[in-house]
Amino acid sequence: MPAPIIEAKRKAPLLRRFAAMFYDFLLCLALALGTTALYVAIKGWWIGSQALEAQVAAGTISQGPVLTILLLLVITFFFCYFWTRTGQTLGMQAWKVQILTREDKLPTLGQSLIRLAGAAISFAAFGLGYFWMLFDREQLTWHERISGTRTIFRDYKKEQATAWRQAN
Repeated sequence: MPAPIIEAKRKAPLLRRFAAMFYDFLLCLALALGTTALYVAIKGWWIGSQALEAQVAAGTISQGPVLTILLLLVITFFFCYFWTRTGQTLGMQAWKVQILTREDKLPTLGQSLIRLAGAAISFAAFGLGYFWMLFDREQLTWHERISGTRTIFRDYKKEQATAWRQAN
């Protein structure tokens, strides 16, 4: 069966976006914990268990930029991988929202990186970049404007019914 046609390109409501963000936050938290555990295990193997225990006791185990950079890379990969492949992270799939470009295509890696950086800035500004969509005539957030993307609501049942009608 061909991919469903996106009939209604309705903008995703803000609360639906926040719900998807919460789901993705939980996934990112799990990724961060797993990555940190792997980092500590490898570091313990590399420097030895006694030296690792001394660093844990002194509270200096994550001293230096290595773990921070590693976590940023893992989280960036998570979002960019899903956005460039399907336009949806796992949280977005659960809440039926998808990211598309203005031309109704999946975002490129460059657009995904710009969107992620812009979303971080929007969130750091107390969510102003997100709430901006309530006043924007096209209902776009700051990071959607700068990345050339938009977030839509996907009504899969309606899309499947439309595709079925068109096929018959």
